[in-house]
Amino acid sequence: MKLLRDISFCLLGVLTLAMIVATVVEKIAGSAKAAELFYHSPFMIAGWILMGVSAMAYVVARRHSMSLSGLMLHISFALILGGAGVTYLWGEKGKVTLQEGSPAVAKWTLDGGEEASLPFRMRLKECGVEYYPGTMAPMDYYSDLEVSDAGDMLTERVSMNNVMVCQGYRFYQTAMGDGYTVLSVSHDPWGIGISYGGYCAMFVSMLAFFFAKHTRFRRLLKAVGVVMLICCSGGVAHAGDGESSSMPRVLQRPLAKNFGRIYVYWGDRVVPLQTMARDFCMKVYGKSSYKGFSPEQVFTGWIFYYDDWKREPMIKIKGDEVKSRLGTDGVYVSLTDFYDRTGYKLHTGMEENLTDRNLLAADEKVNLISLVCTGRGVKIFPSVDAPGEGVEWYSWVDDMPAVTADNPAGMMEAIAKDIAHGRFVSANTGIDRIKQWQVRNAGEDNLPGRMRFEAELLYNSLPTSLPAAVVSILSGFFGLVLFCRGVHSRRSGGGDVLGQRLIAAITAVLLIYITCVIILRGVVGGHLPLSNGFETMQCLAWIGLVLAMVLRNRLPIVLPGGLLVCGFALMVAMMGESNPAVGNLMPVLASPLLSLHVMLIMTSYALFAVMMINSVCALMVRRNGMAVSRLADISEMLLYPAVFLLGAGIFVGAIWANQSWGRYWGWDPKETWALVTLIIYAWPIHAVSFPWFRRPGVRNAYFAIAFLAVLMTYFGVNYLLSGLHSYA
Repeated sequence: MKLLRDISFCLLGVLTLAMIVATVVEKIAGSAKAAELFYHSPFMIAGWILMGVSAMAYVVARRHSMSLSGLMLHISFALILGGAGVTYLWGEKGKVTLQEGSPAVAKWTLDGGEEASLPFRMRLKECGVEYYPGTMAPMDYYSDLEVSDAGDMLTERVSMNNVMVCQGYRFYQTAMGDGYTVLSVSHDPWGIGISYGGYCAMFVSMLAFFFAKHTRFRRLLKAVGVVMLICCSGGVAHAGDGESSSMPRVLQRPLAKNFGRIYVYWGDRVVPLQTMARDFCMKVYGKSSYKGFSPEQVFTGWIFYYDDWKREPMIKIKGDEVKSRLGTDGVYVSLTDFYDRTGYKLHTGMEENLTDRNLLAADEKVNLISLVCTGRGVKIFPSVDAPGEGVEWYSWVDDMPAVTADNPAGMMEAIAKDIAHGRFVSANTGIDRIKQWQVRNAGEDNLPGRMRFEAELLYNSLPTSLPAAVVSILSGFFGLVLFCRGVHSRRSGGGDVLGQRLIAAITAVLLIYITCVIILRGVVGGHLPLSNGFETMQCLAWIGLVLAMVLRNRLPIVLPGGLLVCGFALMVAMMGESNPAVGNLMPVLASPLLSLHVMLIMTSYALFAVMMINSVCALMVRRNGMAVSRLADISEMLLYPAVFLLGAGIFVGAIWANQSWGRYWGWDPKETWALVTLIIYAWPIHAVSFPWFRRPGVRNAYFAIAFLAVLMTYFGVNYLLSGLHSYA
């Protein structure tokens, strides 16, 4: 039995190391082809098969000493691997191209190039794109098919995340052109059933594990709850830039605010112009306001008072190359600093070096200002033609295909004249007339509803994440100080109790604030905000605070740990706030499985982060043997739900991938590193087989170091490697 254990874990270690090396080689080679060939090589496949067989033999050999839920869990993994093996060996994959108006076909092309027959015939009736209301942003791609099956004529629709299944053949929307569609085809009647059976067994066994009475997790839960109250009685467990001096001209705040309530097409969405103004300020200046002026005042200032604003040093630049070409050492420059008698100062630099990010960023800011001050980028007038194909939006300088009695260009010209002559009441009336024009020509169905519109205005008025991040980090460090104090001293102190209550109150306020931010963002975007890096970091911060509030009485260390997780997550989220953050979902992401996948993964990451903070704290108080032991027990207790959540998240993602692309696993860098992370954290669970994990010092050091795998999975892959998950 020991030999089987050693073989299985040695193979698992070798395979894990091989996956890490493959992703590194992929980065060095600059191509995923080499890594892809390695993953599907006979040696890799044989290694996984041998590891699975030896591991199952070991599990069967010691089945009498293993709980029923643990046995079911290992059997479910075997079923999942078995289903993947059946799919790999006997499954068929390929494509079929259908043309509108062409006869029905009963052939499809395998990936190897051979043709295969279908047991039915199908014909493309229509294919097209569905758009988000009022925009030209694709919401879904669809193909309507006529399927002749056993004499019956059926009409089926294939779209993103909507698979057509017929006699064991699965069809996925892959590509589309003018009058034709390309569908991926998968024929795998046995592999899918076996794999899905493994998924069901895995989820059931994970839930059963937490209700089983005689498990290491239940013993830790009881021990930690009793001893931490004694060990940490010292109050800890009693929970409870340079700018010019002259001011440029701007519109009066109420008038600018009314202008900000105009609809505008920006970022493939119909949004309040306030959103575009805020994004403009963040992009150009790095902050949402300038010299106390609101975003709408800054935005309209560039439109109506261009001569004043072109001399304002509000363009933030970086890089020695940019500063050298502009002849400045400052951080902020004006638009006039980009030009001299010879023309645009960055023109030569852009021709010589197209890879300098700072040059590209500075040039992008100048182009954005040009789009705003000329009006070309301010698309506030919807077209009235092309029904059913999305609404086209135009600026007042564009040639519109259809013009009503109210000329859009004339409406803006009248507003500009009123502002120039100080007739602000008349200008305000002109703005109201534009809003009425928008509703009349676009139709209310193609514009955001009132609740969504007001929610976006409220969301735009919220401050950035910096204040909440700073408060969260400072409170977390203060909580750690109190915790360590309680570990070293068993005498209760009134100051510690008061401090702990203050930290709990701050945590509650932060939780309410972030909850409101996430709700508003969800209302604005029209979907659960879990689709990009900014939103997942907000989710991680929220989960950290929820864990802190739920577990603070039983596990005092979780309160400062959750605050630190929240603070650092918000700091990372701030990296994306200089760009427009809210957007429409890509069609492939419009699946409820995405939300479940992200929530499971981010909850596991939050628990791993708390474990890391807990272990670092244990290393800091290593002279107190009892505290070190109990802190190690806390980390091990959190390890079980963290690993199970990560495993569930990975397999939910596999189900989603099968629904979208017809495959469970593609060895994408993030998929690979998520599997590596799962293996690394699953190792200490098998402390019966590896006795050194029973030592508290080893466990604390291991959990502190293992968090590097989480950092690599979430951040390292995004910034160092490219793949399908780069959006998050």
